[in-house]
Amino acid sequence: MYPKSQKFPQELHNTQQLLQSIVDNTNACIFVKEFLHTNGTFLLINQQFERLFNISREEIRGKNDYDLFPPEAADTFRKIDLQVFESGKLIELEELVPQSDGIHTYISLKFPLLNGEGKPYAICGIATDITERKQAELALQQAKEELEIRVIDRTAELQQTINKLQQEIREREKAEARLRQLFERSADAILIIDGGVFTDCNQAAVEMMRCANKEQLLSLHPSVISPLTQPDGRASFEKAEEMIATALQKGSNRFEWVHRRLDGEDFWVEVLLTAIAIDGKQILNVVWREIGDRKIAEIERDRFFNIAADMLCIAGLDDGYFKRINPAFETILGYTPEELLAEPFINFVHPEDVETTLAEVSTIGNGNTTLAFENRYRCKDGSYKWLSWASVPDIQNNLIYATARDISARKVAEAALAASEAKFRSIVENATDLIYSHTTEGLFTYPAPNFTDILGYEVEEFIGQSFVPLIHPDDLPRCFAFLDRIVATAQKQSGLEFRTLRKDGSWCSMIANTSPIKNTDGNVVGFQGIVRDVSEQQAARRFRKIAEKEQQRLVAILEATTDFVGVADANGYNTYINQAGRKMVGLESNQDISTIHCMSLIAPKAIEATEKALSIALQEGTWSGETVLLHRNGEEIPVSQAIMVHKSETGEVEFLSTIIRDIRERKQVESQLRHTRNFLESVLNTLPVGVIAKEVEKLRFVLWNPAAEQVVGLTAEQVLGKNDYDFFSKEQADFFTSKDREVLNSKKILDIPEETIRTGTGETRILHTKKTAILDLEGNPQYLLAITEDITERKQAEAALQESAAQLRQKALELEQTLRELQRTQAQLVQSEKMSSLGQLVAGVAHEINNPTSFIYGNLTHANEYFQDLISLIELYQKHYPNPHPEIIDYIQTIELDFLLEDLPKLFKSMQFGAERIQKIILSLRSFSRMDEAEMKEVNIHDGIDSTLMLLSHRLKAQPNRQAIEIINEYGNLPLVTCYAGQLNQVFMNILTNAIDALEQSNKLSVMGDGEKSNNYQLPTIRIGTYLDNNWVVIRIADNGLGMTETVQQRIFNPFFTTKPVGQGTGMGLSISYQIITQRHKGSLQCFSSPGKGAEFEIKIPLKAC
Repeated sequence: MYPKSQKFPQELHNTQQLLQSIVDNTNACIFVKEFLHTNGTFLLINQQFERLFNISREEIRGKNDYDLFPPEAADTFRKIDLQVFESGKLIELEELVPQSDGIHTYISLKFPLLNGEGKPYAICGIATDITERKQAELALQQAKEELEIRVIDRTAELQQTINKLQQEIREREKAEARLRQLFERSADAILIIDGGVFTDCNQAAVEMMRCANKEQLLSLHPSVISPLTQPDGRASFEKAEEMIATALQKGSNRFEWVHRRLDGEDFWVEVLLTAIAIDGKQILNVVWREIGDRKIAEIERDRFFNIAADMLCIAGLDDGYFKRINPAFETILGYTPEELLAEPFINFVHPEDVETTLAEVSTIGNGNTTLAFENRYRCKDGSYKWLSWASVPDIQNNLIYATARDISARKVAEAALAASEAKFRSIVENATDLIYSHTTEGLFTYPAPNFTDILGYEVEEFIGQSFVPLIHPDDLPRCFAFLDRIVATAQKQSGLEFRTLRKDGSWCSMIANTSPIKNTDGNVVGFQGIVRDVSEQQAARRFRKIAEKEQQRLVAILEATTDFVGVADANGYNTYINQAGRKMVGLESNQDISTIHCMSLIAPKAIEATEKALSIALQEGTWSGETVLLHRNGEEIPVSQAIMVHKSETGEVEFLSTIIRDIRERKQVESQLRHTRNFLESVLNTLPVGVIAKEVEKLRFVLWNPAAEQVVGLTAEQVLGKNDYDFFSKEQADFFTSKDREVLNSKKILDIPEETIRTGTGETRILHTKKTAILDLEGNPQYLLAITEDITERKQAEAALQESAAQLRQKALELEQTLRELQRTQAQLVQSEKMSSLGQLVAGVAHEINNPTSFIYGNLTHANEYFQDLISLIELYQKHYPNPHPEIIDYIQTIELDFLLEDLPKLFKSMQFGAERIQKIILSLRSFSRMDEAEMKEVNIHDGIDSTLMLLSHRLKAQPNRQAIEIINEYGNLPLVTCYAGQLNQVFMNILTNAIDALEQSNKLSVMGDGEKSNNYQLPTIRIGTYLDNNWVVIRIADNGLGMTETVQQRIFNPFFTTKPVGQGTGMGLSISYQIITQRHKGSLQCFSSPGKGAEFEIKIPLKAC
């Protein structure tokens, strides 16, 4: 009676699929926030948002900006969002967004979304990351400025060097001040532990502990400001000592702790201990962060787990035991938690279900999710209950997370339904009337078994055969007309009388009631009916009984249907309403309806339309359409309705019947479809990237947004309904078409980083395009979606930047002669790197520069003499002019002249002492570094290696957790070698230091937790060999440490590349070493290594300089 159309679900699916593909394939972040009922809760985010902010669509539900960003950033976003929501207008602006790798700049478009009443209910944002563009612009500007500066600043004079040194000192002091300020102003509590007690803390720690000042915390052991025991039952002092020892051993330690404030309140904190080496000793940096809210959340999570009505559990994939169960297990199965956890869960499964259960567990173990697996579990009383399982694997932890629902009642209902169906089939097969069905061509598809009893033919004789040979020739026209009426009206027809030929050759009189069989589109594809043999009264009585049973069955069917089925007399008063109908309008199941007029069930706003519908039904016999019912509680219910008017042979109305279906869900789908369309239209009109869609058959354009018009230079009116061949050259159109077909066939996303097109305005543009297929409900491609971004300006900026860099390199070459004097500064940088590689031995002079120190020291004597002269002049002035002008007297008092005259000599003495100390430190290293030997000279290579080993002797000695490193010297007979001795020693220092670091790391990994050495432990060894290969000197330095991968080997000579933790390596040692060997000495430096087999460095330099 109702056309079974998939229009709305299909259209909603297509629209949602198109919207999802657009938002998920654009490089822009797209999000929707709800403001009508919440305070900016996220309703939708796309995949780009998920990737950039590391949060999924499921995780962001119920969250707003304050859950994702710092309060300052969230405040800014909220202010703009509310401005858009309240004004109802689009706003475009630049926003600074904090991300994990720093602050990014976005160009954002924000606009309101309207509900069905035209009122804003949310705002949509489309944000494009322009950080790289900003950085490119900044880099271009910086490159230009650097070029100008390098042209202007030729060489550095003595005063410039002194100024630079003073500036570095000031900056260091400022950095220290900033560091202290960060320490004091940090929102987290930060403390310092030295010797097991707190020695410093910031204001946040004081406030967190509710102290009056920091002195109340200093010199205290952490356990003193803690309860006597921690929640795990361990004594606070004992556990605190263990946590401190772990941090000192591993470098850091993160854990949870309960502290006690000065007012006695206990509170949870997350503690991070970080070991820091200062002046040769280890101290601990302590960071506290309160986690009381998180602990409350964990309690709430456990509470949800425990009160859930469904069975929730965690089970092991490897051993098959429950790890954790909720109380619902005990409620449903009757076992105590201890009983369920003590045995493998398979022991509780019904024997007939064990095999399928194990197979399902194996499937879960392969990483698959279970949605509705059913099996039976034994209860403690011996009975079994049917359970429906949904399970998710955690492969990494070898666990199953599962929920189960008791479906025993449903299983009982299904069994009852099956029995009912069997009973109905039995009734059909045992009916005395002939029940049949046949196609529209008249071929039998089902004759009931009593076909043989009534007509004498075997059922098999007429399956697939026409009914025409059975009908009296004179009755055939009437039969065909009867069937034509059924096809024309798509309604049941009754009372067809005809004669039928029995197998014995006799004719019997029959009367038939026939109904159409319809497909899902509402078209008649066959007929089914009941034929009664009216030849005899006995047959008539039997037919009446069968009819009564059929009527009862029909009533049962009507009562079982979920649609409203009703009958009213000719005056419109109800005579029958099924239970579904009564429930739909709020009538009691046994309520008398004879006094209820059918129009009283109609909502007031739909009465006039319903009266017109009745008028049409009275004229035409039927009417179908939509109307609105009125529930007894006043609720209006949208429905689709069919009205049928039943008339007598004289044309008088006997009664009315109706079938009504609740279409609230369909209306919701329609509303959702409208919202989705509006949202899609807003996104398409606002997106800064071109969005294009093509139909799959001939790839004609069906979607072309405003951004696409700007990118391609063609309007939507020009392109819609046409394809690429109407606008582009055949070669380019062939390329586009081949890529489109590739995407449609593979159903995968195709990313084209660059493609060049000529626009409708004749311009050449560079585009970044993504293509994907839009699938229908069956998974077949329906549209091709392309999202294209114009990257021409970005490419031009990159080209301009490269051109500027080329100009800069060219200018650098031109300035090479002028900048030769800066080679001395370069030597200082090389020396500075060498100082960095010496570690603690030269930490005190790591940032000092030899020449500026000499300048300062050389001028201190002159400066002292000048100041002595000035002091003498002042004394002469005071002697001869004992009564100076009052202004001079005031100024003398202001500057405290007597104190200056007394303190100034001390100041110069301290400066001279410091400069002398620096010179002594530098001279003590000169035997190693040979900084003052700028030219090549003949040296003994072995002496340089030995002096380097001597400087590193403190690291070669045995340590508490490591044996001494054995040095094996395999020196060959080498003559004196012409080289830069100091630089070559620096290479030895860098390679040997890295070897020692590798051996210490290897030792840590080969020593087990109890201090015992593993079976593969080796004595740490460094082997140094030298020999002469023709006119080349070869030095090989090998260790038996961890070794390195091929990937690491390819990068070890790159500047700033290091495998050491942050703060323990600069990444410049091997890079400078490579430069010294290859450029300064015209030799080679190679590394040979593989994981677990140590590393060997080979140095080759010519015996004599070329």
